[in-house]
Amino acid sequence: MLGALYVRPDQQGQGIGRHLVEYIYSKYELDKELVIVQTRGMSEGFYLRLGWITVDSTDIDLSEWVAKGRGFGLHRSPQMLRYPKS
Repeated sequence: MLGALYVRPDQQGQGIGRHLVEYIYSKYELDKELVIVQTRGMSEGFYLRLGWITVDSTDIDLSEWVAKGRGFGLHRSPQMLRYPKS
């Protein structure tokens, strides 16, 4: 289990995340496994491009706990699957 994987915002868009995922897949032979990812909504497109599919999501309205107008709103957390290659 991998707890968290992040690429600094100023380093994104350079292929670093893709290379990290490819390395992990190769090292642990994950092409043979069902891999589940729960991520942030802003990262969903990254995982979709790498072959995951969104199966569900959890939406939390953060404005219920933070004063209105402070920039907090809906937090989306997609749950995604990538099936083994046959």
